[in-house]
Amino acid sequence: MSEAANLLVSLTVNTDRRMIPAVCALVREAAQAAGFDERQAQRLELAAEEAAIVVIEQSFEGRADGTYDLSMSDEGARFVMAVHDLGLPFDWARAQAEESTSLSIQLLRSLTDEIRFVNLGKQGKRIEFVVNRSEMDLEGPGLHQIAVPAGEVPAAPADTPLEIRPLRPEEDGVALARCMYTVYGYSYHEVVYFPERLRDLIEKGLLVSVVAVTPDGTVAGHQGLKKTAPDARVANVSMGAVDPRFRGRKLFERLKADTFGRVKAQGLLGLYGEAVTIHPYSQKANFASGGHETGILLAYIPGDRAFKKIDGQGGASDRQTAVLFYIVLNPAPVRTVYPPVAHRAMIERIYAWAGVGRAFAEPGAVELPERSEVDVEVRASYNWAVLGVVRAGRDLVDLVRVRTRELCQSHLDCVYLDLPLSDPATAVLAPELEELGFSFCGIYPEMVESGDLLRLQYLNNIAIDPAKIIVVTDFGRELLGYVVERAGVAVAAA
Repeated sequence: MSEAANLLVSLTVNTDRRMIPAVCALVREAAQAAGFDERQAQRLELAAEEAAIVVIEQSFEGRADGTYDLSMSDEGARFVMAVHDLGLPFDWARAQAEESTSLSIQLLRSLTDEIRFVNLGKQGKRIEFVVNRSEMDLEGPGLHQIAVPAGEVPAAPADTPLEIRPLRPEEDGVALARCMYTVYGYSYHEVVYFPERLRDLIEKGLLVSVVAVTPDGTVAGHQGLKKTAPDARVANVSMGAVDPRFRGRKLFERLKADTFGRVKAQGLLGLYGEAVTIHPYSQKANFASGGHETGILLAYIPGDRAFKKIDGQGGASDRQTAVLFYIVLNPAPVRTVYPPVAHRAMIERIYAWAGVGRAFAEPGAVELPERSEVDVEVRASYNWAVLGVVRAGRDLVDLVRVRTRELCQSHLDCVYLDLPLSDPATAVLAPELEELGFSFCGIYPEMVESGDLLRLQYLNNIAIDPAKIIVVTDFGRELLGYVVERAGVAVAAA
């Protein structure tokens, strides 16, 4: 196919910021015409908006007397949106460091699969944003679907031998993809459908992957643990599945026991996971594996990821709450934490319930540096963002206010704020941050080098129906009540 045949859109745009909404509208319509669904088209629309901001601020220093070219091309397996200009040279390091564009750069990295910066010399520069359709198609509805009940498919012979062992991507990759497809269809947006990517994650120490395999090579079940870094002290419980033909023989429990035992022997301190609240089964499985609730993530999961729309109703109010679990594997180091006074009693109860020992202290006089350092992670497929406080400074409240407003204006449904409990500044600044609309969410033990994180949450005009939230333990229900009451969110109509 020729380049001209691939081209869907080509236009020249003035650098006047008032032109950005028109450009975004065109990008959204073109993306939908090319087969993107509404959510995927919105992601490209947001990418176009942020790309325009970067070009205007960096290449033209905010002036409205320049132009840039925007094009969109459908290359089959890849969809490419490109921005080309003849403005001032700039580098990504500068763009990421400057306040006017740093958030835009982080958003761009999260909204597309690949960003390429091409220096064309006298012909200017070109930024390309690539969406891999093979990955895009995996992000359809039903990430947390309830799998097909075992009684609806023929069971495998009860005496079928099963070997539980680490995944061998070259040997098991296709069989694992078949297993995940049997359970989730193409709704699971993880890398489980790409053996080469699984191998890469395993080799980098970012994934522990264990399968149950029959003698003929069928993958009957899988359990994964994801790490943020090879030396991370905790891992996320994920990618769990059992082929419906092999249910009813405690295979999921056996897979968890094997996988958890492997990382416990390696010295991992603990595991965390987010369990859905539209049914009790995931929570019960976590509890049976030694997990305890440490938080409630309101509106964490998009509605179209959890269950089919009822009576044709959809939208933001269908977002589903998740329960945060923590599983202790090995004793944690002795740490001192500085919880906000208003939440100290609940935080003490969470630590006791989870079996994590901590010393509690008052912050005293805290001398803050002038500037804060805050990381921004946007999870576009979930339509939420996390502001991670690396260093709290005197400007933190103002910085969080600005970042939250920008993220909400980008139509994200939720913003989560992570604060290090080892920093006395957390106890001092949390009340002011809650005045911005953030509220208590829970605790992530051992998530960062300094120790634990306190998570606060901000809901962007999202209604919650507590009656639809299923929590299986008495403490979990108490924690849910605590979180909902302090969130002060609108309650969805019955």
